Amino acid sequence: MSEAGAGDIARAVEEDDAVVLLDYVRTMGRLGFAPQAEAIAVAGGWAIFTGPGDPLNRTAGLGLAGPTRPADLDRVEAFYRRLGSPPRVEACDPTDPGLRAMLEARGYSLQHALRVYALEIEPSAGPAAADPAPGVEVARVGPQDYERWARTVTHGFTGAEAGPEFERGLRLGRTACRRDGVLCYLARVEGEDAGGGALDASRTRGHLFSMVTLPVFRRRGVQSAVLRARVDAARTLGCAQVVVKVNADSDSERNVRRAGFQLAYSKVCMTLDNT
Repeated sequence: MSEAGAGDIARAVEEDDAVVLLDYVRTMGRLGFAPQAEAIAVAGGWAIFTGPGDPLNRTAGLGLAGPTRPADLDRVEAFYRRLGSPPRVEACDPTDPGLRAMLEARGYSLQHALRVYALEIEPSAGPAAADPAPGVEVARVGPQDYERWARTVTHGFTGAEAGPEFERGLRLGRTACRRDGVLCYLARVEGEDAGGGALDASRTRGHLFSMVTLPVFRRRGVQSAVLRARVDAARTLGCAQVVVKVNADSDSERNVRRAGFQLAYSKVCMTLDNT
């Protein structure tokens, strides 16, 4: 993808990401899952807090209103300091080329590298071929199975079925499946829940997230089957494009590449631990 093209899609996707994070705050508050949730607008994006230790505690969209300034980062750091949480800032070179260097100069360290992939959808292409993985069944879940979906994906991400980390993830999973425009999918292998994923189809661009496979079912085509089901759903709903954010050099990245997704742009998540 050309540099100009990467900049255009990065701006659009980062704007979506900021809207999604803010929607989590509002939905969690409405459902009573995170009464302490807060958000502040900063540098064209948002700084989000949903609870101690939550993975959603981060910024999104910084630099969309122009280059992030030191005073903007002062506000971000003061916000998280007040809430007792280390600042976590996502820096995206196509939308704010100087942000990462500014963070490094302030003592931030790399938490993880992220890559955003995109797939253009042809409305006339029809559904993808059936998944060749034997024994894998994928279905969209309704409200009666939201809890089951949330527990399955949280188990997959945390590797646990109880404990503080599991409970934090479970709260996010329960919120995700109740957000407007979100469709959740559960995969089963030989009658057992094996993994899942979700599609946010609330805009013309579909966003794929929460794709995970339980450890015992990995290497059996589960994630590819869930990916295919969500792309087909996005096509049916009229999405012109689907995007997905993955950790660099992960199994998820290899799966989306095999499915025909193209790298759109990269970004990093950086954290400051000494505050």
